[in-house]
Amino acid sequence: MLHYASHKGLFEMVDGLVRAGVPHEVKNNEGKTALDIAKDHLDITTRDGYEAAGVYKKIVDRLELAASGETPESVLAKQDVAKMTSKDLRDAIEKVAAKDEKVKKELEKCVEKEHLVELFKRLFQDKKKSWFSALL
Repeated sequence: MLHYASHKGLFEMVDGLVRAGVPHEVKNNEGKTALDIAKDHLDITTRDGYEAAGVYKKIVDRLELAASGETPESVLAKQDVAKMTSKDLRDAIEKVAAKDEKVKKELEKCVEKEHLVELFKRLFQDKKKSWFSALL
């Protein structure tokens, strides 16, 4: 199933399967892991200029993260927010805002990067929040 999702460029399915504990290092009958398949498609789509390259890049990044033993949440919790762009900060916070109306209202008030940094730190450095483990 993970190989199929990687082949078809189904990021949400790949992420869900990895989160559910589906082994990512399993090889198919051609000796390829889901990561190998995603990398093959990334090479092809990038070389040929397809817009689909972006989704394969996300899949490669997610599977490489799984292979490292990290989760998106653990990376966010350790992130050096001072080095993040405003767009990256806003994108991360928007994922929480989609599930939390209070955060959505706070995000709407954030204009300066300093405001985004402050909100990001409050959200992502508190692993006890109920939404944290289901964030990405």
